[in-house]
Amino acid sequence: MSQNHKIPVPENISPCEFFTRFVPETFNSRVKDFDMSGYKPLSLDVQFDILDLPEGRFGVSVREGARIEAVQGEVSNPTVTYALSQAHFREAVEGQLPWVPLEMTYNPAALRKGLSPNQVKEQMDIMKGVKGQATVCVKRHDGRTVDAKLNFHGAVEPAVVFNVAQKVVEEIERNEYTVTEAFMAGKIKLQGPVEFAMHVMALIPEKEEEE
Repeated sequence: MSQNHKIPVPENISPCEFFTRFVPETFNSRVKDFDMSGYKPLSLDVQFDILDLPEGRFGVSVREGARIEAVQGEVSNPTVTYALSQAHFREAVEGQLPWVPLEMTYNPAALRKGLSPNQVKEQMDIMKGVKGQATVCVKRHDGRTVDAKLNFHGAVEPAVVFNVAQKVVEEIERNEYTVTEAFMAGKIKLQGPVEFAMHVMALIPEKEEEE
């Protein structure tokens, strides 16, 4: 069952405090009252690089699907690395950049979106099989463009660039349509190989069915 509610992030929290304290404490608190036994085979290592921050690398590891470990520094062989500026990190934790997936680190998809163990495993299997680099360029309401870069398994090729308006991202967030539907309708513009782009888009879960 979906337990979707926004979790407030402390105002002016630093990247170090966010990743090394807030993320593991909040995640582990979220899952302690739920039966997460079905998620135990699932593990994942993710790297976050705050590009303009000295010592701005942070590793977040999901262990047995129900426990988070976080460190300042690198993790070995991360499945995916997210790179963003310190200013964009600040906006992301304030909820202004819904396409930067910081919430997934402390509010697990199993509870946030009501995903079953099989659905979570499917997403992780897709992510583990993707190699390459994707850049998401979002044109904001004020005309500025915000870039978020995702690197899978340290590979820089193949490479794709997604161009999308913030309005479309928000509509996807509201489950008005899926990422694939937006792409097929021309709402997401693509530069790069389509086959790799489809693998990347498959990492975004399909919209939930109404109960």
